[in-house]
Formats: sequence, structure tokens, C-alpha cells
Amino acid sequence: RGSRPRAHNTTINNMTTNPLDVTVELTKVLGDGRFRALLKQLRQELSSSSQCRNTALLAEVEERVAQLDDIMSHYDDGFCAGGNSGDWQVSSRSALSSPSKARRLLAGGGGAQQQHEMQSQWADLPAHLAKEILEHVGWSPKVSQVFRSVCRGWRDVHAATVPRLYLRRSVPVDMYLRRRFAAVRTLELRTDDVDLIRGLGALTALTSLLVECVGRAPDYSMGIALADLASLSRLTSLSTLKLWGCSRLNDSGDSNALARTLGPLSTNLTSLNLGDCRGLSDEGLGFLSGLTALTELSLLNTRAARVGLQAITSLTGLSSLTLRSYPYVAIEKEYIAALAAPTCLTYLDLQLYNGGSDEVLRAISSQHKALVHLSLAMWSSTDSHVLAESLTPLTNLVTLDLRHTKVNGETLRALAAAPLAALVSLRMDRCPDLDEDGLRAL
Repeated sequence: RGSRPRAHNTTINNMTTNPLDVTVELTKVLGDGRFRALLKQLRQELSSSSQCRNTALLAEVEERVAQLDDIMSHYDDGFCAGGNSGDWQVSSRSALSSPSKARRLLAGGGGAQQQHEMQSQWADLPAHLAKEILEHVGWSPKVSQVFRSVCRGWRDVHAATVPRLYLRRSVPVDMYLRRRFAAVRTLELRTDDVDLIRGLGALTALTSLLVECVGRAPDYSMGIALADLASLSRLTSLSTLKLWGCSRLNDSGDSNALARTLGPLSTNLTSLNLGDCRGLSDEGLGFLSGLTALTELSLLNTRAARVGLQAITSLTGLSSLTLRSYPYVAIEKEYIAALAAPTCLTYLDLQLYNGGSDEVLRAISSQHKALVHLSLAMWSSTDSHVLAESLTPLTNLVTLDLRHTKVNGETLRALAAAPLAALVSLRMDRCPDLDEDGLRAL
């Protein structure tokens, strides 16, 4: 009933919006061309028996799509200019030249009867069909907003089937999340609500949990502590866990605290992001060696040093690794060993703030020729000749970040001569040694 979002506490009655209103709202969100393309695509999918073998469902979807297609044809590619179903305005020339079929359909006694029939057909939309529709449009937030605004029944169906939820406020876990959004498998939170975090253990069906801490105090006096994460050990179905910016996660005095919480997740956990969790000690990060199923790991701005890097040598299946902030030159050997362990790296982010190492770069070049993304930003001490020598063998690169490095004309000429046919993004912000000849060659 219009594109403005409703407040979460607005009372919604059980009256069903006219299907023409719904169709035009969806057309506004998706665009007329895309809406028609979706209808055509859905019809094509329905005609293929390999797509779905549930004949009853196919017949039901076909009937509903036919209704949508019929409604669309009523206003002949017109764009809704506003108004309710009784005073519809359409902007196409064919519609303006004579009363639209849709307007005639909704006017008069016969139209009212047909409108009532159309409403009753849409009011009892089955949950499984609603899910098919939402999956078909990719659970778009805008489409979901329109879908939820139709009536209470549709709102409840949406809540019961939505697989991903993003929250920026405090909610009761048991009543709001576990019961109302029972199908949620991916939960994204931007909060420091300790009670909410402590209750997450009840959501045992979650497969992805992303927590971004907000309102961090400089003295770490506020926010989520390690003790608040204890219930996460019950989420054994988790495959993705992100704890971003949780600066109060401090394991001083108990280096096994993180292992007790995340250790039980080792079987299914494939992606872990502890970015900006600066309170975790190097010793505490040693538990990573037990997470052998990991394929993605981010230790951005953490205190990973000898023990943490040693743990990474056990993670041979990593395809993505972020180790920004090179800890100490004194542990170069451990750093090289950590980078050498994964056998199938395609994403590597090593942004540094205190220089770089020629040996580390040579190790990357010789061992990870399948890299698709590489970031060497802030490698300000690496020689331009070494850069050129190390980058040219990486022929699969799609994105390359060389900000704040000594890249110069020689480096660019070497890159231009190399078969880097897949490269689509190259960043060279604040590289003072660039010259015009090198840029021409590139």
C-alpha cells in the first residue's frame, strides 16, 4: 500500500491489499521490464520438468503467475502515477487514450465482484508458495518490504520463511528470533547488547553469524567480553563466524578462553573473521590450529605473532587469508611458514604499516601462482625490482593493490609485458615513483 516503510510497531489489519496495488508496487521496485522478465523466466522454469517435480506446486504457481501476467496486461506497460485501485492513473499513451482494462475491471458492480474474488485468491497465499516467490526475487529487501506490507498473513509468512536477518537494535532472542524468525540461518548483528549475545546459543540452526561491535570505549570498559560468547559453543552448525571490532574480547590470564568457546565449532566452521579484536593474545590464537576445516581466515589488526602464525601452518585448506599489520621483522621465518602452508590460496591481503619483506614477497610469488586477489598496500620498503620480479608470475590476478609502495616505471613496464590478461583492478594511490612512460606502457 505505497512504498513508504511501516514502523515496526504499526498495527496492520487483516484486510488484503488489492492485487493490482501489489503488482504495481513490485513493478515500481523492480522496474516494469525486470518484472515482466521475471514472469517470463518463471514460466520457462515451470515448463522444464527438471526444475521441479512437484506437479501440484507447479500448477499453483502457474495459476498465480497467470493472474500477475493478466494484471500486468491490464495497464498495458503503464507506470503507476499514484492513487488507489478505484482511481488508478496510467501514463502510457494507449491507456490514456481510453479507460484502461484494469480500471474497468475494478469499477462497477461486476468489477467489485471480480476484485473481491482476486483478493480472496491472494489472501490465502500458502507459505510454501510465498517462499518460492521470495526466493525467485532473491529475497530483495525492497521486495520484502512490499510483500510484508500487504497484510498480516503475508508479513507472518515472510517472517517464518526469511533465511537472513540483519538487526541494528536489541530484541528478545526467545520470543522474537527463535519463534518468529524460525527459518533464519544467517544472522547479522550490529550491537553491543550483551544480553542478546548471551542468548544466541538458543539459535542452534544458525549457519552464519556476523557480529559487529559498536560504541567501543577507548578503555575497553564497554562491549562484548569473552564470557558473553560462552553460549556460542552450542552453535555447532555454524560455518561462518565474524566477530568484528570486539575490542573487549580480552583473554589475558586465560589463553584457553577462546578455545573453549570456538573449539566445539571446529567440525563445520569454514570461515572465521576476528578482525580488529586486538585484545586477543598471540597465545590465545594458538587454538586456530584445531580449526582444520577453515577455508577463510581474517586476522586483520590482531596480535597474531609466533604462536598465531604457527597455528596457521596447520590450515592447509585456506583459500582466503588476511594478515594485515606485519607484527615484527624478527618473526619473518614464521611469517613465511604461515604463508607457505595453504596449498590453494586465491585471496591474500597483507597490507602492512611498517614495511615489508623481499623474502616474503618471493615466497608468495613462487608458491601461490593461483592468486586472484593480492594486496601489498603499505609495503613501502620493498624494492621496485623485487616487486616487478615477484608479480609477473601471478598471471591469474584479477585485483592487485599496490598503494603506498615503490612501484615505478620499471614495475609497470614489467606488468604490461606479463600475460596478466585477467587483471581488472589495479590500485596505485600515493606511489611517488610512478612515471609517464610506465603509465603509457600499462
